[in-house]
Amino acid sequence: MHQTPEFNKHEVVWNQEKINRFWDYFVANKGLLDLSYAKEVGDVVVKYTKCHLKKNGKNLDYGCGGGGLMAHLFKEGYPCEGRDTSVDSVQTCRKRFAHETLFRGADLLQGMPDLTLASAAYDMVYSLEMVEHVPIDVLPYVLAELYRIVKPDGCVFITTPNKENLDKYKVICPDCGCIFHRVQHVNRFTDAKLRELMEHAGFTTLRCEGTYMQKDKNVFYGAKRIFNKAESFLTGKKLANPHLVYLGRRAV
Repeated sequence: MHQTPEFNKHEVVWNQEKINRFWDYFVANKGLLDLSYAKEVGDVVVKYTKCHLKKNGKNLDYGCGGGGLMAHLFKEGYPCEGRDTSVDSVQTCRKRFAHETLFRGADLLQGMPDLTLASAAYDMVYSLEMVEHVPIDVLPYVLAELYRIVKPDGCVFITTPNKENLDKYKVICPDCGCIFHRVQHVNRFTDAKLRELMEHAGFTTLRCEGTYMQKDKNVFYGAKRIFNKAESFLTGKKLANPHLVYLGRRAV
C-alpha cells in the first residue's frame, strides 16, 4: 500500500545531486526538451556571435543540455563540444550527434577547476540559461572557470532571464510540500549586476543588455508584441525585455 509522505510546506534546498536529478528528467522528457531555450533561440545566438566565430575555431557549450545550441552551430558550419553536469544530457548529445562531423564530443563537468578542460583553450564559450541555476555563492567560481578556459582575445556569451520575478514561477509538490522554481532558477539578474560579475571575473564587456530573442510562435503573440511596442512608443513607458545577453572578451 502506497504511503503518502507527510505534507510540510518548505523551500527546496538545492544541491548538485538534486540539480542533476532535475535536469536528467528534463532532458529525458522529449516534450520538455523541445521547449528548451537553446533550441528555440540558438539561431539568434549564432547571429549575435557570428563575427566572433571561426570555421576552424574551438568552441564550447558550457551547460549544453540536450544540444540545442550545438545543432544550430553545426548547421552554420561551426564545430563545438559540450559539457554538462547531467549524465543524461551528455548521453543525449553523444547519441544525437554521433554522425555529425563538426561534433567535438560531450563530457561531464568535473568540478571547479575542471582539469579535463585545458586553460586558455577555447575561442568561444557559450553558457545559455545557466547562471540563474547556480547558487550565488558558487557563481564567482563558475565565472572564474569560464575565464580560465577562454583563450586570450577569446569570447564568452551568456544568456539569462532579465529581472525575473522568481516567486512568480514557483510551484509546490502536492505530496511533500516542497516549493521550488518550476525550471530550477535560484538567481535574478539585471544588466548592471551581470556586467559587474563578469568584469570582476576579468572579462571586458562588449555587450550587456536586455533584449527579446525568441521568435513569435503564432499570430497572437506577434500581434501582442507589436501592440506592446506601440504602447511603449505612445506612452513613453519602457518596454520590458525578457532576455539578458552578455558578450565579453578575455584580454590578451
